[in-house]
Amino acid sequence: MNALLEQVSKFGIGRLIAIFGLTVGAAAALVLFTMSMSGDGDSLLFSGLEPADAATVTERLDTAGIAYELREGGSAVYVSSDTVDEARLRVASGGALSFGSVGYEIFDETDALGTTSFVQNVNAKRAMEGELARSINSLASVSASRVHLVLPERRLFSQETEQPSASVVLTTRGELDAAQVETIRNLIATAVPALAANRITVADDRGRLLASPTDGDNASVAALESRRAGVEQNLRGKVRDVVEGVVGSGGARVVVTAELNRESLTESSQQFDPDGQVLRSTETREELFYDKAKLLENGERWEAEIARNLEMDAPYR
Repeated sequence: MNALLEQVSKFGIGRLIAIFGLTVGAAAALVLFTMSMSGDGDSLLFSGLEPADAATVTERLDTAGIAYELREGGSAVYVSSDTVDEARLRVASGGALSFGSVGYEIFDETDALGTTSFVQNVNAKRAMEGELARSINSLASVSASRVHLVLPERRLFSQETEQPSASVVLTTRGELDAAQVETIRNLIATAVPALAANRITVADDRGRLLASPTDGDNASVAALESRRAGVEQNLRGKVRDVVEGVVGSGGARVVVTAELNRESLTESSQQFDPDGQVLRSTETREELFYDKAKLLENGERWEAEIARNLEMDAPYR
């Protein structure tokens, strides 16, 4: 203890005050940094809201008396961390948010008696697009989406039938693999009558084409990419197991690039057997086998019956 006091006394009063001040300053800076990172105790309630949804959320929060703050140009709503659970319950109690899309609830707001068939068809198309967008938005890798459907009109006395098509624009959370893109295409194709998956175009918000229409005879780009990714993952795992068995677990980094051969080979063969027999013609014969005694017995019985009927009908002829 005495040795420690001697070491401290060697610093002097000035140095001790400077060290104490630096320690207090570092602690204060750490506290301020922690408070700035936590957003002054605020938590994110919703993000990526359309103006209509943001207005609905703020209206429900005002009704519940919960303080909030709009950020990111009004598309994000923050509330206090201790009220975030209550705020979500209050907002959810007022009904589901549309998140910028209109679903089948559009028919609840329109009068069917005073609506023309054209308006009904447009509303039906908007409702289908909105419901599909909501289904796609429910995927963990998608934050927002817009669906556009092209549904040809049915014309009377027309032999040519136009096929429907669709296009999708996605705002993603990270990168989508080929299997996820194909899932989105199949989701839309099964919901729209007569729509084939290879007539659906998928793009992201950065202008990249994720899937394009392809011919029915050729495999889609997404399917080929999915197969290539599966081959690469399988080979990567096998090589890693072999290498890590020598260098130890975690001691190897394996990168595999697979290139698939997209060429197809068709084989046809004809076999000739000189010793075999070839069927030149066939003949079918049908014969009726009967019992002569039984025919004679039935003839005698029906002959008497027919004679009696003729005798009874004679006066009327």
